[in-house]
Amino acid sequence: GAVRVYYTDASRERTLSLIIFTLQLSLNFIWNFVFFQFQAFGAAFALIVVLWVMIILMIYFFSKVNLLAAKLQVPYLLWVTFATYLISPLSRVSSYALKGNYFLNSNEVLSIINVSRNYSLYSVDEKDFKSKLNDHPLIKSSDVSVSVLGLKIEIEELTPVLKVNENEFYFSDNQIRNRSYFSSFVSEDYLSKVDALPTYLNSSNHQLSEKEIRHIRDIYFNISSNYQQEIKYVDVTSSNQYHFFFSYENDILYEIVVKFGSSLSDSEHIAFALDETAQRNYYNEFLDDAESKLVLKSYENEERTFQYYSIIVTIEFDFGNKKVRYYAEANN
Repeated sequence: GAVRVYYTDASRERTLSLIIFTLQLSLNFIWNFVFFQFQAFGAAFALIVVLWVMIILMIYFFSKVNLLAAKLQVPYLLWVTFATYLISPLSRVSSYALKGNYFLNSNEVLSIINVSRNYSLYSVDEKDFKSKLNDHPLIKSSDVSVSVLGLKIEIEELTPVLKVNENEFYFSDNQIRNRSYFSSFVSEDYLSKVDALPTYLNSSNHQLSEKEIRHIRDIYFNISSNYQQEIKYVDVTSSNQYHFFFSYENDILYEIVVKFGSSLSDSEHIAFALDETAQRNYYNEFLDDAESKLVLKSYENEERTFQYYSIIVTIEFDFGNKKVRYYAEANN
C-alpha cells in the first residue's frame, strides 16, 4: 500500500501519508520490544492505542492519495484492533475451564496460581502457572493453556488409595503420606470412606505400586471377615510374592507366603488360598503340632520384631478354566 502512495504525484496528502506511515511503522517496532522483550504490559497498551489511532489516520490520508492503498491497510487495522483488545483491561479471565479436580474447588485452584476473574489473559504465564500447580501437595500433574476463549486448566489429583492407619494413607503415586499433609484439602468424610486394612502393610525392598496396593486390598476384602481379623501384618517382597502373618496362639504368628506365577493374579484365587477351607487344612497339617513340624522364626524390620511359623503356598493357574492349584509345605 505504501509503495502505491510513494509512486503517486507529489502533494501535501502524499507527504503526510508517508510521514504517518513511517511513524506508525516505527511505533510498531518499538511496541514489539516493549511487549515481548520487556513485558511492560501497561506501556504496551498505551503504545498500541496510539498505534491504532495512527493507523486510522494513515488509512484516511492514504484514501486521499490512492483508494486501493487505503483498502489494503484494513486487515492491518483489524489485527491491531484485536491485539489492542487482548492486552486491554477489557480482555480479562472472564471464563475458565477446570477439569480433573475432585478435592480442590475452582477457587482453591485459582488461588494457587493467584488468578482472579480480572486477570489479564496476556499476563498468563502458562509455565509458571503449571509449576505452581505441580508444587501443590495434592496435585500430581497439570496442564494450563490460554486462548481468546479464556483460561483452561486440567489437573490430576493425588488420591488416597488405602488407609494404613489413622494417620497414614497410601496415595495414587505410591507414596505414604501423613494425614496432616493433606487434611486441609481432603474432607474427613471422604477419608472415613477410604478402605483400611486393620493390619500393618510393609514392603521389603520393593516399591509398592498403586495397582499392588489395590490388589492387596481386594485380596483382603475377598477373605471372610473372621479370617480378615486374624491378619496382623502383610509384607510385600516382590510383585508376585506376598507374606500374610496370621494370629496363632500365645502371641506367636504363623506366616503364609503366597507365591503366584504372574503379577497381580486374580485376588479371589489368592484370597481362596488364605480363607477358611485352606486355613483348616493348614491347621490340620502343620499347626496342630507346630513346634515339632515347623521351625520357629523371627521377623525383623525397622519397626517390628516377632516370632512366627512359616508356610509356603504356591498358587498356579489353569487359565482355561481358572481353577486354582496350590500346595503347602513346611518352611524348614
